[in-house]
Amino acid sequence: KTVNEQLWEIEDEIRGCERRRDFGERFVELARSVYRTNDRRAAIKRQINEQLGSTIVEEKSYAAYD
Repeated sequence: KTVNEQLWEIEDEIRGCERRRDFGERFVELARSVYRTNDRRAAIKRQINEQLGSTIVEEKSYAAYD
């Protein structure tokens, strides 16, 4: 699967938890996987930009979680 597909599936599942008001372990696991998957997506986008020599690079800054 592509990283985008993974994000869509995670978001669908987390919204299902929200709809059911289920905020247990699975919800927390999914919520954490959102930012980890987004970090992978950002790394892929950066690599593509670098390989193509793009002068415009998207840069987001978040507090470290590790």
